[in-house]
Amino acid sequence: MNYTEKLHLHSTNIKRIYVILHMLADFMAAFLFLVGSILFLYPKLLDLGTWLFIFGSLLFAFKPTLKIIHFFHLKMLFKNIIIKKEDILKSKTLHWDL
Repeated sequence: MNYTEKLHLHSTNIKRIYVILHMLADFMAAFLFLVGSILFLYPKLLDLGTWLFIFGSLLFAFKPTLKIIHFFHLKMLFKNIIIKKEDILKSKTLHWDL
């Protein structure tokens, strides 16, 4: 496996992790909103329903945050890999100069 294929595989695995986290946040937020809506039907459980709505809202707010983290994660990965590749090329050049 060459350098480009390894890079593609690694970035694909990272993307998979973030997609799964994004889906989990979606599912949990929807679940909390559904349960919170049902609890709103019972006056004694109104406070609990409100808290579930708040937690569901936090999960919805977490989704764009995940996208930003994913973007910077990939940016750091590519930057580090490019620096390592440049170091390898420099070391070969230095070796050839000897």
